[in-house]
Amino acid sequence: MVKQSKRTKNVKKLSRIFFFVSLVCFLSVAIFTVIATFSKLGGSEKTGADILSDALKTQLVSLSITMIIGLVLALIIKEKMRTTIYMLALIINSILFKEAGMYSILAIWAVDEYVFTTLHKHYAKLTTINKEIDLRG
Repeated sequence: MVKQSKRTKNVKKLSRIFFFVSLVCFLSVAIFTVIATFSKLGGSEKTGADILSDALKTQLVSLSITMIIGLVLALIIKEKMRTTIYMLALIINSILFKEAGMYSILAIWAVDEYVFTTLHKHYAKLTTINKEIDLRG
């Protein structure tokens, strides 16, 4: 086994940190959406969801169940399901929380997709490059 340089260890650590932050953003949006759907639609107290028709409530519950299945698949398939889960969360939160929910999900999605995921991929590539450099040295 080749000893890794300090730079390789730092780059690998940064890659893992950005992956973890991205995963936390993704999972927190999905879990929040599922919990919010079932709490707003299943609660006995008066909420803003009372004005929704029964058909729309049924669709929201089915979308939430689809999101749960998608989360399980996302663990297996990795990156391919993320966009689908974010889209489902966007639709559900737009219905439940109106503009505030929509803009919140869009903001989290954008930061996750264009900052944390991009930085994770960048540092993962640097890790590969630095491992090859360590092999030469």
